[in-house]
Amino acid sequence: ELTGWRLLYPIESGGGELTFKSLAVNAQRCGRGAGRQAPPRQRVSLIMARGLNLPVLAYPVYAAAEGAFESSFPAAAFYPLDVSRGILRLDWESAPAAEIIKSLITGSSGGAQHTVFDVRRLRTAMQRKSETSKDSGWSAGGNLWAVDPQPVLRRLGYGLFRESALSLLEPVCVEAAAGAKSVFGSDNPFAPAAAADAAGLLKLELIPNKKTVFAAEDGHIITAFADEEIWCIKSSRGVSESGTR
Repeated sequence: ELTGWRLLYPIESGGGELTFKSLAVNAQRCGRGAGRQAPPRQRVSLIMARGLNLPVLAYPVYAAAEGAFESSFPAAAFYPLDVSRGILRLDWESAPAAEIIKSLITGSSGGAQHTVFDVRRLRTAMQRKSETSKDSGWSAGGNLWAVDPQPVLRRLGYGLFRESALSLLEPVCVEAAAGAKSVFGSDNPFAPAAAADAAGLLKLELIPNKKTVFAAEDGHIITAFADEEIWCIKSSRGVSESGTR
């Protein structure tokens, strides 16, 4: 169940530098019972920095039997680009690009480049790349989080960007014990539901460096994470697994 959001938005700190402030938006503001696919619609007033291409991100917070957890997959928008009739409208599609620009702003170099870069172009390029396949034959299937952010960050740090530099991450494929024929939805809004096979094994495709939560209707939750070296899986039913890539 969606219980709220954690907003991250830019403010000016000392010396005119930008930093990001966190604001918890509770379930009453979000609308209790809102679905996973719905970005936040409740109006929240913010006093934020002025500028161009400023990312605002909203990380969903969900309730589970073992406690609340925050998703790694936010909704997002850019100020003032995505303002319509005085309202900044967030969506899932802007979030991967917004996290890239946020990293650029808070990084040690290249922070000023975000003000002159065409974020519309970045969003469009990432969408196109997410609809392609790797040489191995694996298709991203429109999963924008499968686009590797590092080449973009490196080039934007120097004020450069070429769509041809975009590449897809290599997904980490693992199996988890889930129960025969159980169907799990993911907190990644671009990932399709996954069904366990007759043996009760759930095949998971993980985006590196992104914690992903899979939940079944019966309340079973599987949390998975992988990076360049290891992967780990934790089940709400007390089963944990890990391994090396």
